[in-house]
Amino acid sequence: MTNAHPSVLIKFNESGSSNPLLQLFNHINNMRFNRSPVTLTFLFLVGLLISRPGPLEAVPKSPSPSGTPIIGDKDKDGAISQDEAESLIQNTNLKERLLEGPLKLQAQFYHALEKRIRVKLVRLSKAYDTPKWKFAIEQCRKLGIAESDAIRIAKIITKVRSAN
Repeated sequence: MTNAHPSVLIKFNESGSSNPLLQLFNHINNMRFNRSPVTLTFLFLVGLLISRPGPLEAVPKSPSPSGTPIIGDKDKDGAISQDEAESLIQNTNLKERLLEGPLKLQAQFYHALEKRIRVKLVRLSKAYDTPKWKFAIEQCRKLGIAESDAIRIAKIITKVRSAN
């Protein structure tokens, strides 16, 4: 390429590529803007994040710092996955132990949940006692969560979040 910045040491395939990063670089190279190495590095990193195959999730957590096992953590990795959370809701004994347990136990469970599950629970707790609650309950029913459990969960999440 004749108009490439000298700091860019990647050879591009002129015939077109299915690699999204190479396509991004070709597009960037044809644009008119500041092509300083800092700008190109920034755009490369943004492109790299965008082209990641999976969701941006945190590194798996280590087991509970207090040493006590987390309710529902079957694989003992310190994180509660979607499957583990769903199986906990289906297991009446574990569910009651969690919902009736002390706030410390509930907070430990909440913080061990995957981020996307925590976000959903926060949305549920914020919908409680608002016009959105009816819709939230319908979504809970689709997931197999009874309305009474959804109310308890919403109240617990509110308590856990306000305790932090």
